[in-house]
Amino acid sequence: MHEPVGQDEYGSTSPFDPDDLSRLNAIGPSAGSNDFEKYAVAVIIVFGALIIGGLMAAGL
Repeated sequence: MHEPVGQDEYGSTSPFDPDDLSRLNAIGPSAGSNDFEKYAVAVIIVFGALIIGGLMAAGL
């Protein structure tokens, strides 16, 4: 069973698919929260990595 390109098993387009970014941005303000969530997740991951790295360095 072949699924359409750019869709996951639930039939919704992936927000992280580069081909969908232009379409999401074309929608307008309704997609703003989606971009904010991606940036928030990225920031949390980066700070988490910095904290873990700092703890590891302090432990050494």
